[in-house]
Amino acid sequence: MESKTNQAPHQPVKYDYRFKVIMLGDYGVGKTSTSFHYLHGEFKSTFKTTLGIDYEAKMVNYEDNIIKLLVWDYPGEEIGTSATRVYYTNAHGIIILYDVTNRSSFESIDQYITDVRESSAFPNCQIVLFGNKSDNEEARTVGYAEGFELASKNGATFYEGSAKEGVGINEAFNALIGKMMAEAREGKFVEEKKPAFQHYPLKDPKITNKKDKCY
Repeated sequence: MESKTNQAPHQPVKYDYRFKVIMLGDYGVGKTSTSFHYLHGEFKSTFKTTLGIDYEAKMVNYEDNIIKLLVWDYPGEEIGTSATRVYYTNAHGIIILYDVTNRSSFESIDQYITDVRESSAFPNCQIVLFGNKSDNEEARTVGYAEGFELASKNGATFYEGSAKEGVGINEAFNALIGKMMAEAREGKFVEEKKPAFQHYPLKDPKITNKKDKCY
């Protein structure tokens, strides 16, 4: 039985649009730390391993519109299966990450893009490609030009940055929000317009004492 507390209920927060954003990428590329930095404004390198899929919500003011952004963190396992593609249902935006020091994670990008296009995400789902861990320049194995070329080939917006240093993250999310808003204003998303809704802030992800090196 679910326990109850005497805490006062949260006040409802009005918003104009609601967007579902999925964080994709191989294990260890820094999806959780990147989304955490965007949502909470700080870097953490130790997280409980993502099991299944987690999401958090953030209210964003964009050009006088209040947007409820639902950021879903996908664990990055078993790509290409019907079980994983169900997570993409009605996704408005995707941020696909790779690690600039791990070429294998970059080579997985094509499969993620194929998954998105074959899934039940909106047909005009917007994509941002994000090369993480640019702070570790000495270990880089994927050049900036390679990431830019791959993004351009797939009609995606490209950014490099670092969850550890907080570089490029807000820019990437803001670019994605702008792309989603442009589609929404043209009526290309079926469910983008929402009435006033109750928003319950989620707790910070649980922290363990084990470093997963996923920054």
